Amino acid sequence: MKKLFLLVVGLCSVSAFANEKFYYDQPVRLTGKLSSVKSIHPNPEYGGKLQPAIFLTKPIDVLAGEQDSYNESEFNINRIQLAFGSDVTKKIKAYKNKKVSILCSDLFHSHTAHHTTEVLCMVKDISLQK
Repeated sequence: MKKLFLLVVGLCSVSAFANEKFYYDQPVRLTGKLSSVKSIHPNPEYGGKLQPAIFLTKPIDVLAGEQDSYNESEFNINRIQLAFGSDVTKKIKAYKNKKVSILCSDLFHSHTAHHTTEVLCMVKDISLQK
């Protein structure tokens, strides 16, 4: 009986700490600290430069659908590089090193040398988090 109790408590503990799950190509809201990651591009012209990223409040899992042959499922993601247009550039600069909420039109997997993190966010909007 004691072993069964410990097993149940252990399983409940694991599920309480399970990461939130998201899927590629779907809108998502992320929260965390706006910062940057250093580019790992092999070309010295790009390599080492800072790229905007969000360091998530809690790690997430990003899953590829069964029919998705382009993206790969990634687990325990705690930082995501940001891709964005000129419409949010000012906010990205103004909110650096602050806690933010980011609305991503979608998440996508890295697929070029310009992509530093495994998962990237196409930023639709960004706001300060209280």
